[in-house]
Amino acid sequence: MNTGRQYLAGCGTQTASLAFGAEPSTSATELWNGTSWTTNPTGMNTARGNLSGVGIQTAGLAIGGDRLPATPRTTNAVESFNGTSWTTTTSLNTARRNTGAAGTNTATIVFGGFVDAGGVIQTASESWNGSTWTNTASLPQARWNMGSAGTQTAALGFGGSSTSAGGPPNNSTIDWDGSAWSTLPATLATSRQRMSGTGTYPAALGAGGYVTPGVTAATEEWTGPGVAQTKTVTVS
Repeated sequence: MNTGRQYLAGCGTQTASLAFGAEPSTSATELWNGTSWTTNPTGMNTARGNLSGVGIQTAGLAIGGDRLPATPRTTNAVESFNGTSWTTTTSLNTARRNTGAAGTNTATIVFGGFVDAGGVIQTASESWNGSTWTNTASLPQARWNMGSAGTQTAALGFGGSSTSAGGPPNNSTIDWDGSAWSTLPATLATSRQRMSGTGTYPAALGAGGYVTPGVTAATEEWTGPGVAQTKTVTVS
């Protein structure tokens, strides 16, 4: 990349990606064409890191984050990218950073996260229809720094933490069916937080992240919750 950074967000596909933001706060935006990175002439309107991103290279969404070293750190800013420039849109109802997010530029679900004022880990979940944010059912457990994948009506959250940044990582998986969150029986083989997630509800990947202590290179694949089957056994 042209700008070395950490705690950035991204979206898109393997041959048409978008990378934006970082900590300490930057608005820098880069585009990937499958071969090389190009710095976009204009960055985000609100410089920030620890934000979430969804969508594609020509229709991306930058959600929340923190403006370190500004005060207050946590922001509810949301911006839309059209392939050339960023436009500030309607803000989140709850300002937060390190959320889970899934969906597109016009149909997104954002969940969990962290609010620096008071150090509150979130259970809040919000849905985006392209113009407004609507509060939805809460998560079964407060968490942040999780991996996420899927769509607005079929989303996954995995890993993360329900305590402070240095606290123990989580291995549980939660899913959103468009109306409610639930905890799935399947768990990650490697408990971790700050992991990367990508893909769809029946075909997702989780990679890397923090464990206790240190970091991990582990990658895990999600292939769906499976389908319950009933079989009749005849005993003679």
